[in-house]
Amino acid sequence: MLSKGTIRQFIKFSSVGILNTGVHIIIAFSLIEISGLSPTTGNALAFLSANLFSFFINSTWTFGHRISATLYLRFLLVSLVGLFISWSAVWAAQQAGFHYALGIVSSVILVALAGYVMNRYFVFTEKPSQPS
Repeated sequence: MLSKGTIRQFIKFSSVGILNTGVHIIIAFSLIEISGLSPTTGNALAFLSANLFSFFINSTWTFGHRISATLYLRFLLVSLVGLFISWSAVWAAQQAGFHYALGIVSSVILVALAGYVMNRYFVFTEKPSQPS
């Protein structure tokens, strides 16, 4: 059975993910529509910006850790694994003859669960920092 602390932490992690999606969309549309960047460049910069946002909030609020470059590199690696899971779910749905949207919905669930587990046990492994 999952502890209340684990459930609370997963809810925080998921909330940051939802907020982070909004940050990504706002930055992407601003860079593409207002600044005139190409969609691929604007989206890549939005991904990096949103990823940094997610890292800072998850580090400090969700997992209670201090920010470090090493921690961010691990976090980015987990994010890229999530991207691969997402891509794979859409590809698999299409290969199985299903609509791509089923793959996207599946990937949202898979990435949230896998992302939480990987962040908890690979990125934020040491004891969290104590408030001063």
